[in-house]
Amino acid sequence: MLKEFYPNIYQEEIINGAGGFLIVDTENYKNYFLIAFKNLKTGNYFYLEPPFDARFLSWIFHSYTTIGFNSIKYDLPLIW
Repeated sequence: MLKEFYPNIYQEEIINGAGGFLIVDTENYKNYFLIAFKNLKTGNYFYLEPPFDARFLSWIFHSYTTIGFNSIKYDLPLIW
C-alpha cells in the first residue's frame, strides 16, 4: 500500500475521487524513485515510493485520467 506519510491526502480520498484528474510526475535517481500525484479538483497531493503495492498503482492509473509533462515518453514507461 501507500507509505504511512502522505503529505496532504488520505487513501480514502484517493479511492473516493476515482474518475477525476491527477497530475503525475516521477523522480528517478540512481538510488531513489518516486511517483507523485496531485488531484486537480482538491489540490491535494500524495506520492508513492518503493516498495508500493503495484495493484493499487494500477488501480490509480485505471481509475483516473492522468496529466503530465512528457509523461508518455518518460514517466509512464518508467512506471509500467
